[in-house]
Amino acid sequence: MWLAVAAAVAPVAPGEVQEAPLHYVVRPGDTLFQLAHLYLAAGHDWRTLGKLWHVRNPRRLPVGRTFTIPRAWLRWTADDARVVGLRGTVTLQAGGRPLRPAIGIALPEGARVSTAANSFVTLSLTNGSRIALPSQSEVTILRLRKYAINNTIEYRFRLDRGALDTKDTPFQNPDGAFTVRTPLALTAVRGTEFAVSFDPAKAQSGTAVYEGTVAVSGSDDARAQLVSERFGAVTAGNGPTVDLPLLAAPDLTDPGRVQADDVVTFDVGALPKATGYHAQLASDAGFVDTFAEQDSATPHFEFAEVSNGMQFVRISANGPGGLHGMRQSYAFSRHLASISAQAEQTPDGFLFRWFGHGEGDRHYRLQISRDAAPGTGTAVVDEVGLARNEAVVRKLPPGVYYWRVGVTQVDAEGTIDNWTTPEKLTITKPGR
Repeated sequence: MWLAVAAAVAPVAPGEVQEAPLHYVVRPGDTLFQLAHLYLAAGHDWRTLGKLWHVRNPRRLPVGRTFTIPRAWLRWTADDARVVGLRGTVTLQAGGRPLRPAIGIALPEGARVSTAANSFVTLSLTNGSRIALPSQSEVTILRLRKYAINNTIEYRFRLDRGALDTKDTPFQNPDGAFTVRTPLALTAVRGTEFAVSFDPAKAQSGTAVYEGTVAVSGSDDARAQLVSERFGAVTAGNGPTVDLPLLAAPDLTDPGRVQADDVVTFDVGALPKATGYHAQLASDAGFVDTFAEQDSATPHFEFAEVSNGMQFVRISANGPGGLHGMRQSYAFSRHLASISAQAEQTPDGFLFRWFGHGEGDRHYRLQISRDAAPGTGTAVVDEVGLARNEAVVRKLPPGVYYWRVGVTQVDAEGTIDNWTTPEKLTITKPGR
């Protein structure tokens, strides 16, 4: 069974790859001799073109009339896809030989690209379109061609596992083709943003449309059905293609928070129909340089080893059919200045120790208060400018206290303050 998805294109018969002919509008002065010389590949000449068009006089063509020419007859030049984003373990092959992954390397027709766990690659096509492969994905580049006639572009890819995320540039003429094929589906789009997925274990293929309109036809459908943005299509096994609404993008809680702790964490608003949540991190707003992703059963994410600087997170909720829903991106500041602390009783009093990670000059502050929210009332102890990682506090009267430790860090990123979560400390009278 095949699934065909296209933006305002003719339906494709199940099981077939669309090989629509190209169109040519006759201009003043055109002749069959000239057109054959400019556009036809070896094995075809003006005579075959005349028979196809039913033209008897090769020097007299009807100006303004539109004719079609099979793609197989036409001359074309090879295009390429260039690697513009690369993280983790990415395998590249071309002509049966491995290629060393590197930013800027050009991949030809027939190249295979695969990503390992927590690995990512982004390809840029010459018309400005981009293709991004997340972790555990594999794609083969079937065609990268530019036809001499009308500079028509043809891009074809086969997704064997995982997912493929695209941001497409609208074609300059309607004969341009951009298709993604899986063992269950054929997805053809024109000027849209979408994602295709294929899970071999579940024998399921899905398409989520984030921008634009596409048409979907399954093996049991006589005509294609339109699928608008915010909707998706799922085909499983030999079942019918199902049109499903995508879940709305969840909101990020406290998006302006500086990520100073050892682990970068995000919480999002829970959605009633969500079966899970997905997050990606990138160093750029366009997610060309994606460097981490995570699926979570709950609306909470944790990422380790995130570099300092301005970073970006893109979140979505998983809905029916396992489709990632609409996505929302946020910029966040990563400035590692972590602090954690512990307290223990000693013969001399209470020993407070603290630990953390960060660059530059670090000074600490110890606050102890009767208030459950230290810093809002009068502090019993407020030691500032501490250079060491510990302090001893003696002769605290019996009672209930709340304490915390802060760090002030000055480094190349600037100045940042960070505090531990207040902890309760109960001191009892001797003998109790």
